[in-house]
Amino acid sequence: MKQLKFLIIALGMAFTIACDDNESPQPTVSENGFLILNEGAFQGSNASLSYFSMSDSTVTNDVFFAANNRSLGDQAQGITGYDGNIFLTIQNSGKIEIINSTDFSEISTVDSRLTSPRYTYAGSEGIYVSDWNDGYNGWLKKVDPSNFQVIDSVETGSGPSLPNAINGKIWVPNAGGYSTDSTVSIFNTDLSFDKEIYTGINPAFIIEDAAGKVWVICKGKSWPAEGVRPSSIMKYDRNGNFEQEIAGPDGGYFNSASYNSTSGLIYLGTSDGIHVLDVQTGQLTESLIDISGVYGMEYIEANDWIAVAVPVGFTTAGEIHIFNTDGSFVKKETVGIAPNGFTYVQK
Repeated sequence: MKQLKFLIIALGMAFTIACDDNESPQPTVSENGFLILNEGAFQGSNASLSYFSMSDSTVTNDVFFAANNRSLGDQAQGITGYDGNIFLTIQNSGKIEIINSTDFSEISTVDSRLTSPRYTYAGSEGIYVSDWNDGYNGWLKKVDPSNFQVIDSVETGSGPSLPNAINGKIWVPNAGGYSTDSTVSIFNTDLSFDKEIYTGINPAFIIEDAAGKVWVICKGKSWPAEGVRPSSIMKYDRNGNFEQEIAGPDGGYFNSASYNSTSGLIYLGTSDGIHVLDVQTGQLTESLIDISGVYGMEYIEANDWIAVAVPVGFTTAGEIHIFNTDGSFVKKETVGIAPNGFTYVQK
């Protein structure tokens, strides 16, 4: 799921029309749009990438395969973009695919010194990937931007989730993996340890708002029944000092988060719908959008949309549902198996 915006200078490309039933058409990338990461069926090696064009509101599926004539891999988890590159983290394949943001062609594959990579952060601070390792003892790994090779690593907590850069440091929420955790590990950019802060159960997403406050979205624990623990939202300053705790929705477990900096709202996905946190008041509004099966979600600033990923099972084609920020429905499109994340592409 999913929150970096990046500028791409388009080179004026045309549609590549499929010549036979075995080829997928390539979309033009001369207009705004967004990419949808499809996780694929577990151990099915059928992860894929779809593209939504804002010029005509259509989806083109399998754009990675069309550009590179090969499968994306098994269990795609993370998608992010930076500096004209798109980083696709493929957990079961133990790799990161780096592709060109204009035509989706391969740039490099990072497949050494990775065990179970989950999410990649890329920014001016560097490139960092969270690695579940055995699901209990995680790692944060640093990638050299000059050759896209892993050059260093450091231990984290269990099940490290999506890293973020806050105040010149790399914050890693430890989302529990195959157990539970209640910490965020904070490192300097050279991976030297800075501090550890305590949170609610299974922190998964970290968002810094426009005022410099840091919000840690804690998923909670929904299984097994005897170990159920509620979701929560924790507020800190940029140095990691605790300020506030907000209880999550009753029975709702957060699986995605995205920030609308213009309105000061954080959209939060659960399996039962989309909720809203106002960072000014600290008030959580439940059920802005009632939609079951939410698996990923992203605020699309260009159109003031909320894009929602719905798997519809994990072995057949999934769907994306698009809403306006007032909750009104825009449209629905069919994508690949188990969609779970988005990256906006601004041309």
